[in-house]
Amino acid sequence: MSENILSLFGWEKKQLPSPPSTSITGVRIPADGTPAHLVKLPTISTETTSDATDSFLFHVPDLREYWGTTQAWLYRDIEKIQFRHQHQPEERDAQKETHLQQWEYLIKRERDSLPFPFDIMQHQSQRQIEFASQSRHLVQDRFASCIGNYYIFYSFDMDNLPQNQHVPTWITSDHHSWYGDVFLVKVAPYEYGGYGWALYEDIVPEFVKLLAEGPTSKSE
Repeated sequence: MSENILSLFGWEKKQLPSPPSTSITGVRIPADGTPAHLVKLPTISTETTSDATDSFLFHVPDLREYWGTTQAWLYRDIEKIQFRHQHQPEERDAQKETHLQQWEYLIKRERDSLPFPFDIMQHQSQRQIEFASQSRHLVQDRFASCIGNYYIFYSFDMDNLPQNQHVPTWITSDHHSWYGDVFLVKVAPYEYGGYGWALYEDIVPEFVKLLAEGPTSKSE
């Protein structure tokens, strides 16, 4: 219906290319209690599950192998977490402004390739929400290589997946339960590249130690 209406005003929905699959190094926290470890993960386009909360990333780590069921994959969710240097001042408002400026620049640069304006606004709204809701933690000097923004991927399919009681308590928010293996991936400082696709970085081995020891404190 909306596409037919917009077509009357000269808008034509354009088919975006699908993000190519890439291989990234993430961290897996197994539900069976074995130690958290680095793992290579291929990415998969979210275009077939556009209603998922991670759809604004356009491609995400493919975790179907670890969760096993279609329902577990469809019931996936994400949380954002940031690690800053313990001596780095809080710049939340400045970071948000920079984040939105980057997104506006992307929109202008890719305008001819992107779909309808309301699709653009939807993705911008999703990015604003995930930025505002991220938790922030301070880390010591020896974990400087871990500074950056990460996404926690998990499933809330409690019907098919065992409860994961091995996610560090400093990550677990109040009344939060995890099911199945839980994963963390890191995004690049600018977070996204062409067409708004998420831009990932490999997690360094030191991050596994940080995961076990925990940050120095939480930054409100």
